[in-house]
Amino acid sequence: MAAGTAAVKAGVAPESTEAADIPGRAIPTGTDPLRLADQPATFTDRRVERYWSLPGIIDARSARPPMAPGAEWLIAASRAHAS
Repeated sequence: MAAGTAAVKAGVAPESTEAADIPGRAIPTGTDPLRLADQPATFTDRRVERYWSLPGIIDARSARPPMAPGAEWLIAASRAHAS
């Protein structure tokens, strides 16, 4: 997810030519990118991530950076550049 998070922060559009090689670096060789994109899509939900962050906020623990935006970016880029 780090590659997707970095791309989001850099403002790289998932369907852009600049993004074309990022899913390939994040996905193991020989793996079908469309199949792999479907797995995190099932479990990536910003609402769920927010729900699980609330106990930390209540307990005054430091919040971890959100993972959903990076995951969503990788899913979109994998689908956009699947060959």
